[in-house]
Amino acid sequence: MENKTLAERIAEERLAKQPSQPFNIRQLSKMKLRFDLAIQRNLRWTDEQGTSLIESAFLGYPIPPVYALRTPDKELWLLDGKQRLTRFVSFQNDEWALTECIVYGIDVTGMKYSELPVELQELISIDTYINVIQFDSLTVDQRDQVFKRLNSGTPLLNVELIRSILGTENLEWINIITEKQFFSIINVSDKQRDKFLDQEIVLQMIGIIQDRYGELSGKLLQAIALDLRIYGIDDELKNKISSVVDYLEKGFSKYEEKERKRLLKKNDVVALAKAAIIAMKYNVDPVEFAGLTGNVIVKNNYKATKLGSTAAENKVRKRVELLVESLSINENEDKTGQLEMEV
Repeated sequence: MENKTLAERIAEERLAKQPSQPFNIRQLSKMKLRFDLAIQRNLRWTDEQGTSLIESAFLGYPIPPVYALRTPDKELWLLDGKQRLTRFVSFQNDEWALTECIVYGIDVTGMKYSELPVELQELISIDTYINVIQFDSLTVDQRDQVFKRLNSGTPLLNVELIRSILGTENLEWINIITEKQFFSIINVSDKQRDKFLDQEIVLQMIGIIQDRYGELSGKLLQAIALDLRIYGIDDELKNKISSVVDYLEKGFSKYEEKERKRLLKKNDVVALAKAAIIAMKYNVDPVEFAGLTGNVIVKNNYKATKLGSTAAENKVRKRVELLVESLSINENEDKTGQLEMEV
């Protein structure tokens, strides 16, 4: 390998960015802004936080810069600053009203943008500038790293940290799985989806199918995410997860919504994924599978595994064990003479 000088390595490896450019809110609202990078957080700011931002703009306090990747078609993909920009633009579009706020002796509490005095409207749309630092070219890995490093000073939720570890390519595939019909019938609320609980379930499914029972919660789940980032999700695992999700949907879709919500809570869905792998190997009909395992989930000995630390390895194993036992599979019928079940 040719030896390179330090200057050459810096020129080759250091990220190149353009100087920051100031844009006012009116200009930004007309630009092609994209907030839907898979790695991005969902919107988390409350109206109170949004009001504090708008108040800062009224009073002339500095607004932190935002970082974006500029594409050849002039779109700006936000890497950092999503919460700020969406709050400014949505306020200018009258999508929410200010909470308690008094500026320059005027009480603007409860007002939308169009209800403000013209002078205050102009302070927001014309006189408030945000510096946009644009990157012209980044690899997917560099883009994910920029997001992670920019947010290192802002505490990420554990699932957000896991998402930053997974990276864009893995997240895009996980999103495909969560868009399947099965995820519309499980007991996950819209609020929980906003916190990526459905994506976390897919990651836990991957973990339990790989027999990583002790790594399905909290910071330990990061180990699974890191392995997926390093080694990727191979086609065999993708097909297995996709097949399991389709199998569970076929089985449990026969239930009424109320009953599905009772049977398909987060911990149950993850355990069912492991049991489904075994059931599919023995060609158990999905409707029969749902009936047998559904009867187990409502029993007291199964419910006991969801008390206290529900993600403890022994409790996860016990849930899977009870579900598999309900299938009454004769292991001796397997061609190998025995089904190896890591439960």
